[in-house]
Amino acid sequence: MLNNTKGTTKSNAYHVFNVVLESKTCKYDIDLGLTTGHTKIRWSRLVSLYIDRDKLANFIKLAKSLDNQCSVSMQFKSIAGKKLDHQYGNCLLAICYCNKTLTLFSRTCFAGYMSYFDLALAYKIACEIDSSENISFRWHIIDLQVSYIKSLQVIMLDSELSSRLSYLSKHPKKLTQASLPWQRIVGVYKRRFLCHYDKVGVDILKEAKYGPARRFIKRWLILQKKLPGNYPKSFTPKDITL
Repeated sequence: MLNNTKGTTKSNAYHVFNVVLESKTCKYDIDLGLTTGHTKIRWSRLVSLYIDRDKLANFIKLAKSLDNQCSVSMQFKSIAGKKLDHQYGNCLLAICYCNKTLTLFSRTCFAGYMSYFDLALAYKIACEIDSSENISFRWHIIDLQVSYIKSLQVIMLDSELSSRLSYLSKHPKKLTQASLPWQRIVGVYKRRFLCHYDKVGVDILKEAKYGPARRFIKRWLILQKKLPGNYPKSFTPKDITL
């Protein structure tokens, strides 16, 4: 996504529409904590927000009993309008199982941010039906986004991506040759964080109003050893429950 050149850019994110992603299995062994900086509490919040446990239990029961000529689906809880983030509707819409394939439908998804949890959700459901290696995966995303602020949290935890961010921040000529997502992310990083930090120091955290920006600043300051703290904390999909 960071090197994509066919999307549409807006003030706060880069968009690619009508995306279909496929995998031969639902196997998923990424370290969610070290990769994303998210916590188990954030995972529990996602599950509570979207999963009706009775509906999920019924979906899994029916999926286990299916033959190759049937399919079963489950809609996620409707949270449209409950928060500003969901004024346009659910991010997660529904999940379907048919012919040893689990299909996830999303209105939108933030690549390099909550997408890791969306994939973990599909993995955990697949494991309840059968071995994750025996089930293929398909993901229909109407609007796949790269947020210029939210993606920074994942970039700073990846040595290769953080090195590229640092390099492009220091070499304006190289930045002009980079993809549009990288140009916007680097611009936000320099303007809203680096330059402002040079002026006010750790007080940048007090001045930040936007939630994702505050979270990034706090974690960035911890990693820079400007604030005390233990971040990030390791956990994998096997360490979490539905």
